[in-house]
Amino acid sequence: MLVKELNLNLSGDLTKQEKAYFGGSYPLVDKLRKFGIGSSKLVYKSGIPAFDEVARGVENEIGFVNFELLKNGLILRLNRNQRTKAVGVKLTDVKAIHLVAYRIEVQYEQYHRRVRKIVHRGELEIIDIQNNIASFQALAQNFEGILEFFQKVEFDSKLSHSISLNPPEKDSGYLLDALGGI
Repeated sequence: MLVKELNLNLSGDLTKQEKAYFGGSYPLVDKLRKFGIGSSKLVYKSGIPAFDEVARGVENEIGFVNFELLKNGLILRLNRNQRTKAVGVKLTDVKAIHLVAYRIEVQYEQYHRRVRKIVHRGELEIIDIQNNIASFQALAQNFEGILEFFQKVEFDSKLSHSISLNPPEKDSGYLLDALGGI
């Protein structure tokens, strides 16, 4: 993917030069107007060599990524078991963003009756102008936040969102706990 590897200071902030390269940060008023400029966490899957370097080859080690929107860029921050890395991509270098929602059926007991609810998990792909693809997974508890983040006006012409026509996946019990018992 067409990303620039970034150096973070000890508190995890970008340097002024790196912020300027991506158009700078939004003023507080704009951040509030946009309902925030940061995303919920996603699971990193593949497509960013700088993030792949952080992997130790430990089975089931998960890397979590969150996005930060700057005026002309998207900053991606990875945390994989306290090893961090950040990259940035200019918005003009992002060709497309595909978000596919997969339905999950959750059943629980409420007021002595069985309740069925559908929640979503997502698969996210960001494609750059050279057709490189970075892949992420949105967990059910973060899916709505991810969808809201990418529905910002900066992504209007790039985002495609769809819901899979596959039958709903069945929750095996862990999801209900992760969602706070609904």
